[in-house]
Amino acid sequence: MAIQEVKTKLNDLYHGVRLAEILEAVYEQGMKEGRKQIIDKIEGINKGVNYLPPGKPRSKKGK
Repeated sequence: MAIQEVKTKLNDLYHGVRLAEILEAVYEQGMKEGRKQIIDKIEGINKGVNYLPPGKPRSKKGK
């Protein structure tokens, strides 16, 4: 009877650890996908904007 009780607890512990690992993997994947979405949005905005950094204008050759 004691062995069965220990097996049950080990089994529960195994499932608990496994569940924690799965939840951690899902969280990390969500973070990666969230980052990708944000980067894609920023790249989309950057493509639509014609941005030139401030500074001295280029000199024209031939003058």
